Amino acid sequence: MLVILSGYFFQMTDGIKDGRTIYIIGAIPIFIVSHFIQMANVREKTRILCSSIDFIVITGIGFLFSESGYLYLIFFGVFSTTVFLLYDRKKLLGLFSGAFVAIWILISLRLYAQTGIFSVSSNIVNVMFVIYGAFVGGLIRNSRNAKETIALQYKQLNESHGALQAAHRQLKDYAEQVEELTVIRERNEIARRFMIQLATR
Repeated sequence: MLVILSGYFFQMTDGIKDGRTIYIIGAIPIFIVSHFIQMANVREKTRILCSSIDFIVITGIGFLFSESGYLYLIFFGVFSTTVFLLYDRKKLLGLFSGAFVAIWILISLRLYAQTGIFSVSSNIVNVMFVIYGAFVGGLIRNSRNAKETIALQYKQLNESHGALQAAHRQLKDYAEQVEELTVIRERNEIARRFMIQLATR
């Protein structure tokens, strides 16, 4: 999605002489590599680094493409889905959210300084997309965590069931041994009484 959006912004540039062209051309492979790293089984610090790079690149797009208005917020919508999907630490999510609000205010002030227009409706629509992205990412993460918890509990239940069956077999073996020992003891007792009776005659 970020690559498709980058392609759309690429159309706003004026060819290779425009520095923004180089920026977008550089942003596309960064988004691709960052995505694959974040979705791989890597350390959280590596993921946070990749997310931070994405955030910085998206911020640059927001500042560089002022003629797009608030379309850069769509990038942040996709970004928020990824962040809320990958992380569940409230401090980290709060940090990214606070940074987004700060950048959003700065870019909005810059747009207002350039155009003298502040579109409340465009801001609300696009910011709602960012909030929706965060909400969807959080739901997917919670669903994934719930599935992992269920799988873990099912595994523990199977292990407990196996242990219970093993204990049941051991108890059955013990009961059979006790029964066998009881029979032997009774035979010995009968034999001893018989021997006593023979001796007394």
